[in-house]
Amino acid sequence: MKLPIPLIEISGAPMERGLAYGRAAADRIARSYDLYGGTLEKRGVAWADALAAAKRFLEEITALEPALAEEIRGIAEGSGVPVEGVVIVNARSEIIHRLGRKPAEGPDDGCTGIIVQPEASGDSTLIHAQNWDWMLAARETVVLLRVTEGDHELLTFVEAGGLARCGLNSAGMALTGNSLKIAGPLPDKGLPISLIRRKVLAARCFSEALGAIYKSPRGCANNMMLSHASGEAIDLETTPQEIFWLAPWDGLLVHANHFRSDAARAKLFDAGVADGPDTLSRELRLERLARAKRGNIQITDVMAMLLDRWGAPDGVLTLPQEEWPGIQLGTAASIVMAPQRGELFFNVEPDRSSTFHRVSLTRPVDEMPLSPSPLIA
Repeated sequence: MKLPIPLIEISGAPMERGLAYGRAAADRIARSYDLYGGTLEKRGVAWADALAAAKRFLEEITALEPALAEEIRGIAEGSGVPVEGVVIVNARSEIIHRLGRKPAEGPDDGCTGIIVQPEASGDSTLIHAQNWDWMLAARETVVLLRVTEGDHELLTFVEAGGLARCGLNSAGMALTGNSLKIAGPLPDKGLPISLIRRKVLAARCFSEALGAIYKSPRGCANNMMLSHASGEAIDLETTPQEIFWLAPWDGLLVHANHFRSDAARAKLFDAGVADGPDTLSRELRLERLARAKRGNIQITDVMAMLLDRWGAPDGVLTLPQEEWPGIQLGTAASIVMAPQRGELFFNVEPDRSSTFHRVSLTRPVDEMPLSPSPLIA
C-alpha cells in the first residue's frame, strides 16, 4: 500500500542531490516555508529579521560545510523556494530562540525519546524511538529522505527542505533529538541543528558521529540520542558552550526536554522545565512503562508506549491543543527504529491511529496491519 508521506531518494554530488530533493518535494517545501513565515511572526520574529538571519547562517554554513550549503542551494533551485527560505526551515529553532520576543519561553518542538538496548529487548536487538511534539500542520510537510553517497546510505524523517531530523544509516547508527532550553543570550553563529544531525547520519562509525556533534559550533541547546545496532547508546545534552553526556542504565535510556545530567542540573537554569513541566512526567512515565517490561520489550511494546495517554493532554502522547493562537500543537509523529535491520517505522497521526508504516534503508515495505492493540504496519 502507498505510504502516507513521500519517500524521496537522492544521490550524486551535493547540487545534484539538492535539485532532486527540491523537485520531488517542491509542494511540501513550499508549505514548510509558508508555515514558518507565520510561525516566526507569532514568536515575535519579524520576517525581515528572519531573512537577514538566514543570510548569515548561509554564510556560516558555506564556510564550515560547503557541500551542505551547495545541497541547500540545490533544494532552493529545484523547489522554487528562495534559498533563505530553505535555510529558515533548517535553522528555525536557532532563529526562534535567538530572535524571538521571549527566546526562553513559549512552546518548542518537544520530544520524548527512548533507546532499548539488546539486553532489555525481547529479541536481543536495539530499539530507538521517539515522539515528536510540534505543530500539527507539520504533518503536511514531512517526508522520508533516503540519501546515498557511495556505499553509504542514510534515511531520515524530516520536514521538507530540511537536511535531517531523526533517522538511521547503513553503518548501523540511529539518531533522535529533543529540544532543550537555557536562559541567557545565544551566539550569533553556529551550524543549525538539522545540519549537525545530517553530519551524524553521514558518519561511517560511532566515534565519527560523536565528533560531528562535539566539533560542530552550535547555535542553541539541544539533546541528541545516538545508538548503534551493536547495542551501544549515549545521550548528549548540548549547549552552545558545553556538552553533558549520559549513559544508559540497566539497558534503557529515556530523555524528554530537560537536562538530566547532574553536572548540567547543577550548573544551568533549565528553562525547558520552567516553560513545560510536563517534560518531567512524560519522561518518568515512559521510563516506568519500559522498566515494567525490561528484558522482554518488543518493538510493538515501544509503539504502544509512545501512544500512552496517561497525563492527557500532556502525556507521552501529547494530544492536540491550541498553545499559540490559531496553531494546534501535539505529537506530530511517532518514530520507531530498528537499526540492526535498517528499518524505520512511523505514524503521522498517532492521536487518531495506532498504525505505523515501515520503510527500510534499501526499499519501502508494504503496509502489513497486525493486531489492533497495538497495531503495526
